[in-house]
Amino acid sequence: MKEIKIVFQSFVEGVDLYKKVKFRGKKLIPLSLMLILFLTYMFLGDKFSEFLILLIKKQMKTNIFTDTFIVFIGKIFTFIIYFYTYKYIVLGIISPFLGLFSEKVEEFYQGKSYKFSIFQNLKFIFRGIGISTINFGIELMFTFFFFFLGILLPFKGVFYIITLFIQSFFIAYSFLDYTLERREFGIKNSLKEAFRNFLPLSIIGLLFMLCFVIPVIGVLYGPFYFTAVITLYYLKKEKVS
Repeated sequence: MKEIKIVFQSFVEGVDLYKKVKFRGKKLIPLSLMLILFLTYMFLGDKFSEFLILLIKKQMKTNIFTDTFIVFIGKIFTFIIYFYTYKYIVLGIISPFLGLFSEKVEEFYQGKSYKFSIFQNLKFIFRGIGISTINFGIELMFTFFFFFLGILLPFKGVFYIITLFIQSFFIAYSFLDYTLERREFGIKNSLKEAFRNFLPLSIIGLLFMLCFVIPVIGVLYGPFYFTAVITLYYLKKEKVS
């Protein structure tokens, strides 16, 4: 319960920190990425729909109604892929900026000072991509495992809830790793430390996913605000440990 209380405090104080910590581009960067990726996915979705129409036309006669239905199915498929992969692509690409923002939050909250270096920024880029890739792989494995358990066994709702918490945990872990990296945790030890905070991170990650589905607002404010929340959570937890 102590950790849950710290989570609640971090969300409340995180609003003020988000406003006070100065960081150029904390809105422009994710918004620009959102627009670029959205247009890219829409373009690919159109190409996928055209491919489906050509494929089906080889097998049967089609008309305007079947073509429209195929385009509709293509759009839905594109949106599902977009939503599932978008968070990893965005968080991987903007990881250097989120890492620097997390650093600035810690400096503001504790009065510490970290020296900026190009080498450190490159480390954030490669580590961020690595963490996102590892998270995606592990999450996908657990998601399929519990999803099929939900199909085969009774108590389906329990397995689906477990799947949701696993996805939420790995999203939150990607935010926490910026703080752990500054404490020189290797990826293996970073993951172990995250699992020690499984429930708090899962709650924060779940709230992030709910925030993320809000059009524009979720993408615009979500990544940087939740980076502040998790950084603050860990700093507070360090004080009471």
